[in-house]
Amino acid sequence: MMEHGVPLSEIPDKQFLNIQVNNPDFILRGLEQCSIAYHAKINDHKMLIAFIEKDRDRVSDIIERSNRLSVNAEFHERVEQLRSGENQSEAVQALLPEIAAVLHVSVSSLERKPPDLQFGLALTYTSLCFSDDLTIKQALQEEIQLNHEANTEIKELLEKRTNDIQPLNKTEKLRQQQEDDQKKKEAYVSRDVLKRNAQKVQAEKSNEYVQRSEKEYTEHLERTKKPY
Repeated sequence: MMEHGVPLSEIPDKQFLNIQVNNPDFILRGLEQCSIAYHAKINDHKMLIAFIEKDRDRVSDIIERSNRLSVNAEFHERVEQLRSGENQSEAVQALLPEIAAVLHVSVSSLERKPPDLQFGLALTYTSLCFSDDLTIKQALQEEIQLNHEANTEIKELLEKRTNDIQPLNKTEKLRQQQEDDQKKKEAYVSRDVLKRNAQKVQAEKSNEYVQRSEKEYTEHLERTKKPY
């Protein structure tokens, strides 16, 4: 006979269960994962468990789940697929109904979750599958919450990065606009200068022409003037 758990003397308000089990290791694992104080004596497939009275429903839940899953060949196949990496997606989809039952949600609501979250839920469920429903449900809810927090953090980081880039883009656009305005101003000034210069040259030419014409006219009068 093998004994497991804490010393019997350390368990107050003892309750005892004498049961026939398929695989006592599964029950022991569930009790440990749920942090239930217990003392167990095992002889072949017979098991005598002592535990605190308040944990009676949880212990019964663990025993029921362990006995049911220990003979479920399909479940163990899904667990192996999930952990080996072979047909993981198929294994996850097959486990979603059981996960939905623990969470008290519809299977379709889980199917709408991101694939990475579905995989995380399946992995959490199979790791704690021999525990009681309360422990499994809390762990699954924590997985969903962690996934939500991670996605929120990623979203915030992306938004921050976008906001950090936008001012740079605005500054660059403003600088480019200022350069374009300056070029337009310079082009306008250049055209204006050229226009004024052209007008000045034209005026000078006109003045020169007038002066030359007056000079030529005076000379002409001088040549044609007759003495009295």
